Amino acid sequence: MTIGSGGYVLINPGKPVIVDVDVEGDGKLTEINIPVSIVDLPRAKRETTSFEFRFERPWDGKWQLQGSYVWSRSYGNYEGGVKSDNGQNDTGLTQDFDEPGWMDGSTGLLPNNRTHAFKLFGSYAIKNNLIAGANLRVVSGRPYGCIGTYPKDDGRASLTGVSAWYCNLTGKDDGAKLTPRGSQFTGAWTSNLDLSLAYKLEFTKFGQSTLRLDIFNVLNSQRAVDYNEIGNEADGKPNLFYRVPTQYQAPRSVRLGFSYEF
Repeated sequence: MTIGSGGYVLINPGKPVIVDVDVEGDGKLTEINIPVSIVDLPRAKRETTSFEFRFERPWDGKWQLQGSYVWSRSYGNYEGGVKSDNGQNDTGLTQDFDEPGWMDGSTGLLPNNRTHAFKLFGSYAIKNNLIAGANLRVVSGRPYGCIGTYPKDDGRASLTGVSAWYCNLTGKDDGAKLTPRGSQFTGAWTSNLDLSLAYKLEFTKFGQSTLRLDIFNVLNSQRAVDYNEIGNEADGKPNLFYRVPTQYQAPRSVRLGFSYEF
């Protein structure tokens, strides 16, 4: 590494940075130890806690039924390889830990947090060669924060990028307020019901053939599954589209399939 060379340095956040630098430009490296207090980045943290309750009635040749309820909590200051808060899906290259000021308020309920999840699945043999199935899933919405510009001129973060957990939603000159991740609102509950019908054809001399009909989202539920989490524009003004849905459930669809096993 050369001082003034620019670019990025890969470090372990929350730990001292130890680098070898060609200070004099003569090819000789000098070890420099930058303490945590100067780096000013927290340790990466992500914790998931869950409890599952489930039941099952095994298939007996006629019908089966199984279901579960899961309570879970995903908490920390980074989601992982991607960052759903601002839509960064370039794995391993998110803005997390890029600048100290962007990590203020970053600890909270993470985007993959779904506190409640109910699942129910069953199948029933109408005839020996005709089986119907159903799959129901109901989940609570994920938590959202408010992303805006960093308001302090202290060198801890860029003042122009919309990347910090600070927002000014009033438009007044009272400054942006810290709005920790997952603390502002929660998305809507969503439910999805899928049905299926499988018919095994009679001619099986050379193998087993099956016709299958699948109907996804039978009730055509159209609840929002993602919302705009950007509260401020780059100039600090309130974003009029904050909290507006950006994605909805996939509409009802039908799939017809044929399989042959030998």
